[in-house]
Amino acid sequence: MLQFLADESDQAYERLIDHLLTLEHFGERWGRSWLDWCGYVDVFGRDNDFAIIKPLRGRWRYRDYVILAFNDGKPWNRFLIEQLAGDELVDWRSAEHLTPEMVELLTATGFLLCADDDSDQNELNTPDIRNYVLQHTGEIAANNLFALTVACAKCHNHKYEPIAQLDYYRWLANFSPVFNPQRWVTSVEHGMAEPTQQEKEVVGSHNAEIDAKIAALQEQQSALNKEEDEAECSEIETKIAALNSQKKSYPVLQVAVEQNPPSPTYLLRRGQVGKPGVEVQPASLTILQQARAAGHAESQSELQPQGATSGRRLAIAKQVTDADSIAGALVARVFVNRLWQELLGKGIVETSDNFGVSGARPTHPELLDWLATEFIRGGWKVKPLVKTIMMSSVYRQTSLRQDADFATQVDPANDLLWRARLRQLSSEHIRDRVLAVSGQLDRTVGGPPVPLLARPDGKIVINMDSLPTSTSHLRRSLYILNRRNYHLSMLTTFDQPFLTSNCTCRKPSAVVTQSLTMMNDEFVLEQASRFAQRVVREFQTNRPSKRVSKTTSWRLGCKWLPESYSTFPANRLRRAKCTAWTISQRSVMVCGA
Repeated sequence: MLQFLADESDQAYERLIDHLLTLEHFGERWGRSWLDWCGYVDVFGRDNDFAIIKPLRGRWRYRDYVILAFNDGKPWNRFLIEQLAGDELVDWRSAEHLTPEMVELLTATGFLLCADDDSDQNELNTPDIRNYVLQHTGEIAANNLFALTVACAKCHNHKYEPIAQLDYYRWLANFSPVFNPQRWVTSVEHGMAEPTQQEKEVVGSHNAEIDAKIAALQEQQSALNKEEDEAECSEIETKIAALNSQKKSYPVLQVAVEQNPPSPTYLLRRGQVGKPGVEVQPASLTILQQARAAGHAESQSELQPQGATSGRRLAIAKQVTDADSIAGALVARVFVNRLWQELLGKGIVETSDNFGVSGARPTHPELLDWLATEFIRGGWKVKPLVKTIMMSSVYRQTSLRQDADFATQVDPANDLLWRARLRQLSSEHIRDRVLAVSGQLDRTVGGPPVPLLARPDGKIVINMDSLPTSTSHLRRSLYILNRRNYHLSMLTTFDQPFLTSNCTCRKPSAVVTQSLTMMNDEFVLEQASRFAQRVVREFQTNRPSKRVSKTTSWRLGCKWLPESYSTFPANRLRRAKCTAWTISQRSVMVCGA
């Protein structure tokens, strides 16, 4: 940021964007959005108990796959194909061991594991729950890809959209070989352990040492009399349990693969499991199907199912990423609209989860068409699209206008984009910027999630006794265990979304608890103290007036600025973002943090 502020050339802004696009944190920023859109969580089940936290082992590997895909610039059409049918692109079942490519493609299928599934509990492993998971999976996929609400068609033809009940069950048939109600695989059983030889040796050696210690304790125990040496026996049992808890296990991939040949899929009359109707065949929604012109070749013809698979998901993946089809054109526009929404606060189609008849009309349809066309023409590359929007005058304009009174009368909702919208930071950005300003942020990318703890007082906090590393509690919020309903309390305060389904647009709020949190929360107070120490350390002066100087001439919404920034002209400082901070009863605005 300091380099940008010091760069006086006309290309300073573009150079800043180019630099940001190369950072590995790009994937964390945009990966978080995609994980919202597909309803990703690190736990399984409905997560409806505050105190019970059920992490799904190895689930985080899908999150890391998404981050890496954005960082590597993976084309969006390929990104979707891998997530819908990565397991069908390679014959992994016949391989002696999984190659890195196979692991990546299998991990990508975790996209289909976002529906809440409590079938690991015997009393909930019932036909209605099984069908619910299949249906919810299909509904999330349709909403994410097409921005269409299809759930109403489960019981009858959709009342508002041109989606027939028959279409609904044809769409589900694409996923039924994985989520087969007749031959069910529970949420936990989707895990696949496939270690490398090195991992086998490391884990085996570690566990062998523990087994030797356990065997010695068991030998001691066998020599004791349990009616006479009860206390000593109990102590040995405790030691054995502690040793067993130290054992390591092989890495697990959570995958959505076909485990059995597909069973028939039936239309359920009135949506009731006990009233199956006609058998249906897998297909896309009728409104998205299009007859091709004679002699027109399939753009994805090189993709053929590999190994023992039905090929259903690969077939649908090819359709939804075919740039010449209605489905492909819609998928591109849905993504472009959501990307625009993330950058400018509101989509060209405001209802980013509903492109149907009941959704909002686009404010700039020609712009949406042009962006989608350029996106496809550019090879479905995300980074160039981000740069195109960020280099535009509409993105770079100020939120203040001299003609604001007239413009407000003509367009009070700012649909014509005559000024920049004021936007609230997301919950993760607030916590991450607090850590960045204090100098405590752990920027490590990827890895297991930071565990949470439900305290008796009702607060969800980081479990400091189970951290993977000593600085895990200081990592980006993206890496904190993501629950459906009970998030880290600070994130909940700033509108972390509940993920009973997927979330295509976060809804900000302004409530008093947010201000109270920034004044009294133990995490905020700790980081404020760290920030004070940073100021003393970096400015190396014992005169408080030299550390923070009051400035009234710069109209940036900043009452207090570190003196080191006073050397920059006001017009350069306007480029910097400002983050509020509270320390020693003084309101400090740190620019460029």
